[in-house]
Amino acid sequence: MSELRLKSTGTIKLFENDNTSNVTIASPASLGADRTITLPDADVTLVSGTMNDATALSGNIPVSNLNSGTSAGATTFWRGDATWVTPDAGGITEADQWRLTTDYTNAGNGTNEVLTANLERNDTDFEKIGTGLTESSGIFSFPSTGVYMIQAQTYITLSSATSSAHFSILVTIDDGSYNTRAYTQVGADANRGDACMCQCYVDVTDVSNVKFKIQTNGGTYITWNGNSSQNETTITVIRLGDT
Repeated sequence: MSELRLKSTGTIKLFENDNTSNVTIASPASLGADRTITLPDADVTLVSGTMNDATALSGNIPVSNLNSGTSAGATTFWRGDATWVTPDAGGITEADQWRLTTDYTNAGNGTNEVLTANLERNDTDFEKIGTGLTESSGIFSFPSTGVYMIQAQTYITLSSATSSAHFSILVTIDDGSYNTRAYTQVGADANRGDACMCQCYVDVTDVSNVKFKIQTNGGTYITWNGNSSQNETTITVIRLGDT
């Protein structure tokens, strides 16, 4: 078998018919070992582009050739930004529900009062998903960052007629200043019951600073109903996705 050897320049130039332009095939300045380019027994047309690793273009690409295999494993995949990542588990990762366990009556008329006591996680045919909320004196904290839906509902009864009973979700993003993020009101005739619900979506970017509480405003003639075996005044929180 004959060989064509080039020294010094390490290049082959293929000129077009009129000898004005050429294609240059050049070897690297240095090689760690002999390299071979094997052409198939067929016509081949090269396309423009760059092949960084010709040895990885036949069969399966070795994991070690993709970011050196850093973080690669049986539960990861190669993402478009050139990193190995673990896919989201899918589905809901956090869901929790709390309730008022006993009836509550406002201490005064027309004043804002937060539910601070007699709150429990639903323990009747229920199990939270994930870590769940934590509660202290009516302040609820989130288990992880993410976008959450908060829904609060209540059932009230009245001993005398009233114009309205107010029910709100208050949120803080700095662990200090609370603002109303959801609000509803309802009114009913004396000796009758009624129900209302409000909800909001909260982007929890910092679990130390983003928290919420439930506020009531009615009168001494209103009873916010609570029960330890069924939901009457209830708080439901579901994590919908990442922040």
